[in-house]
Amino acid sequence: MALAKAGFVVAAAQYRTVPNKYPALVEDGKAAIRYLREHAEEYGIDPARIGVLGDSAGGYVSQMMGMTNGDKTFDKGQFLDKSSEVQAAVTMYGISNLLEIGAGFPDEIAKVHQSPAVTEA
Repeated sequence: MALAKAGFVVAAAQYRTVPNKYPALVEDGKAAIRYLREHAEEYGIDPARIGVLGDSAGGYVSQMMGMTNGDKTFDKGQFLDKSSEVQAAVTMYGISNLLEIGAGFPDEIAKVHQSPAVTEA
């Protein structure tokens, strides 16, 4: 409620995960932004001020959404007349270096993080 009282509108978007592969999750994140812009008046959203935040895999999606502003490659699906650009992107421990994925975890957990299914997603 504190965010709402401060004038923020919060939405949680789902995205495709394993067994789907890149770039599905980025396409889904960008589709969510376009959806919010399409329904901005209905939800009380300022369409010129949309940011994203995610942690772990969601952090990766957030950073990819910020880094691909202006790139229409990931714009698929509905509301293509709306922008998928974000004005802020926050990542909380999102993976940015696949060479380091699983580092610091016990071996059995690191192997799961390093599996082809995970790194390809």
